[in-house]
Amino acid sequence: MKRWLPIIAILAAGIIGAILLSRPDAAFSPAPSGAIVSNALARVRVAGGGSHALAIAPDGSLWSWGENGWDLGRGEKANRSVHPARVGTNNDWLEIYASYSGSLALKMDGSLWAWGPNSFRLSALTPTRIGTNNDWIVTGLGTSHSAELKRNGSLWTGGGNGHGQLGRPFTASATNRYADLEQIDSETNWKSLAVGALHNVAIKTDGTLWTWGDSSLGPLAMNNPSNNTVPVQIGTETNWIAVAAGFYHTLALRSDGTLWHWGRNAHLLGGIPPADPSKPRQLGTNTNWTAIYNGTMHNLARRADGSVWQLGRLNGGFSGEPVITHVGGDWVAVAGGLGFNLAVAQDGSLWHWGAMIGSKKEPWLIKRIIGEVLTKFGVQNNFNQPTTPVRPVPEKIFQLPFPSHTATNL
Repeated sequence: MKRWLPIIAILAAGIIGAILLSRPDAAFSPAPSGAIVSNALARVRVAGGGSHALAIAPDGSLWSWGENGWDLGRGEKANRSVHPARVGTNNDWLEIYASYSGSLALKMDGSLWAWGPNSFRLSALTPTRIGTNNDWIVTGLGTSHSAELKRNGSLWTGGGNGHGQLGRPFTASATNRYADLEQIDSETNWKSLAVGALHNVAIKTDGTLWTWGDSSLGPLAMNNPSNNTVPVQIGTETNWIAVAAGFYHTLALRSDGTLWHWGRNAHLLGGIPPADPSKPRQLGTNTNWTAIYNGTMHNLARRADGSVWQLGRLNGGFSGEPVITHVGGDWVAVAGGLGFNLAVAQDGSLWHWGAMIGSKKEPWLIKRIIGEVLTKFGVQNNFNQPTTPVRPVPEKIFQLPFPSHTATNL
């Protein structure tokens, strides 16, 4: 028996090692230290959509997870994924944008890429290049349209135009695919951009703020009951420095550190009365806001001390007062999706809280039968509908890979 002990020990070590290597978090070596970490973390990005999410790792690779294989960009139509998996083999991704049915991305060379199922878009199962230009610097994605900003300050749009969100009058020919991006005007002084479901908000180099698309999202220079097919200036202030959009609302940041919000938000971010969406209102009294991030029915923002705050409720609900919740952690990147948030910590670990996308649970047999019977009798119910687990606090779900080469090559 003793002579078999060394062999048994070797086999046991091999089995344990195989198990550890099969775990997602053990697929990569611990994060390096020093300048490599600092430079690499600057590349990290996260983006949340309706039921999927994206991440750019410190090594520039692209990762996706969620419900719909179309949105994941991995070449499969039906591929629910709880854990992030890599998209392609490239390590030159720069920016990512997840929407309610699709994704957009920019590479380091300034090229624009898209994938997703929407009929207004270039339907593709894997990232597909849009056009041949290499001067895109900002892009954003709504439910049926996109908006892009070029390095020369010109603004471009493509996709559906049912609410004037393309920045030009609606005609039958104005419903385009991404391959037909068009410049919305001749100006080249646009500086930043945010895209909502049916509207857009942008800032010019002179600090003025502009909007177009669904006019019910206000505010407008005039009380215009129709959709805005051209950019309309919001107020007369010239100190706007950043914008972020939600599904039906907008956030904007001024150079004095104050944060403002408006729009038609069913989840009532900051307690805006639904009957008065057209007046910008300051969110709280703080003057130390430094950055804002897109969400759906909520948003995220950062203060001067580096702390991150959730603005609004992940699960909706009415509140007569602003809902501002501190999100503990030393985050280098954050983003919001439909009912969930994403964050990346200093060690490159990826965290997720709210609705845990990609992990829907099917109802028990009895509940399915009850739901089907009620449906046949015309009774609305959720008995036979899958449910999504919810995590109330940030939970680590993955370790993003760091580059193996030196910091000078990043």
